[in-house]
Amino acid sequence: MEVIRFDFDEKIESKGPICLALGTFDGFHRGHQEVIIKTRKKAKNIAGVLLFSNHPKTVLRDESYPILMDVEDKILMADKLGIDVCYVVSGSKEFFNLGVDGFMDLLSDKIGADQLVVGADFRFGKGGVGTPEDLKKRFDVEVVDLLCVDGRKISSTSIKARLQEGDIKGANEELGHPYLLKGKVVHGFEYGRELGFPTANIELNNPYALPAKGVYFGIIYILGIPHRAVLNIGTNPTIGRLGEKSVEVHILDFHEDIYGRTAYLYLLDFHRRESKFSSPEELKQAIASDVEWARKIVY
Repeated sequence: MEVIRFDFDEKIESKGPICLALGTFDGFHRGHQEVIIKTRKKAKNIAGVLLFSNHPKTVLRDESYPILMDVEDKILMADKLGIDVCYVVSGSKEFFNLGVDGFMDLLSDKIGADQLVVGADFRFGKGGVGTPEDLKKRFDVEVVDLLCVDGRKISSTSIKARLQEGDIKGANEELGHPYLLKGKVVHGFEYGRELGFPTANIELNNPYALPAKGVYFGIIYILGIPHRAVLNIGTNPTIGRLGEKSVEVHILDFHEDIYGRTAYLYLLDFHRRESKFSSPEELKQAIASDVEWARKIVY
């Protein structure tokens, strides 16, 4: 797959005619995947996708706005799903404030799109006033209906709500893949080591939407090798020195020095809510129980 990165006012070589998938693609959930599949089927020649380097809300509202996936992982997903060319436009205030006609000009004149595939809830242009009906005035457009799981419409908003509920399995069901957190292993307070359960503290690369405070099971990849792990996501109230949520990972049967390494952490199951224990010994017993629970999970 070819990746073309550009600014919206920059001249690029058109690959047209092209069938282009549009969307924010936060999380690249099952609904997004359906848009990509429809794009591949509809394309007469080249199947493409337009991605934004930044989520619109992190640019227009709040840079700490929680996201489900960064653009680099979206590119990998598009490649896995068979897209021929991926356009990545720099997400700036100027770009996200383009009017309806300005955005459609970019699609036709710069990228060379003549066919489009979008989800039914796709909106574009300044203030999100543009709709699929506007696109149909200038393009051959296929609109993909929203998918549902357990009576809930699959959406990035729904997935974030499930994460806040601690429903990691439900979130993964909507995503169609395990939820991924990425970050660097950094030094922490090392209380886990003192208790006999050393943890890797993960400094996240992005303002990810974090699940509810609690203990989870996951798979952590270090240097490309997967390891089973128990995660605590929260403020560690027994110790009481953290003000914001942190991600601490105890890797089962692992004793290597991985400080400074990038960790890829896939969340798979929820065990219990984070609790404040009356003593370090009680906390140690709880962690031991968490580890035994994780060892019994078949994955």
